[in-house]
Amino acid sequence: FRSMGCARAAAIIIGNSVGSGDYEEAQAAAENFLRLSGIIAVFVAATIYLIAEPIIGAYTISEAANILVHELITPSVIVSMITMYQLILSHGVVRAGGKVREAMLIETLGPFLIALPLGYLSAMVFKLSAGIIYICLRLDKLITACWAIKQIKGRKWINRLID
Repeated sequence: FRSMGCARAAAIIIGNSVGSGDYEEAQAAAENFLRLSGIIAVFVAATIYLIAEPIIGAYTISEAANILVHELITPSVIVSMITMYQLILSHGVVRAGGKVREAMLIETLGPFLIALPLGYLSAMVFKLSAGIIYICLRLDKLITACWAIKQIKGRKWINRLID
């Protein structure tokens, strides 16, 4: 929920800069959000990792469930970092900069063309662990984040939608 708030704040700041025609300010803000979202993602991931064990320890669960939970902690932390980073960049920066169509396409098609096939292959064909399967099912977020970074770094994301 915090990352969505950061994404909305980024969208407002970026949208105001692009709307006023100050593209240099928009680019500078985008690069700041690029760094800030990385810092936030690492902080949240570290927090999750640090509090996971005390929270798990508060419950009485079977040995099999305990093994599975511990197997999924690290992949969950990795996925939450990537998802947070991607959300702030693609929803907050790139969309607000006017790349709405491209963002919608990559975020809509990514799960169907990337995540689901990789999830199926990792589970049904390669019989990988639950943690790896989970990462494969969320790999589209990494691709979306890389796309957003490329847009921001290449200054290809600003597209004023109205005059």
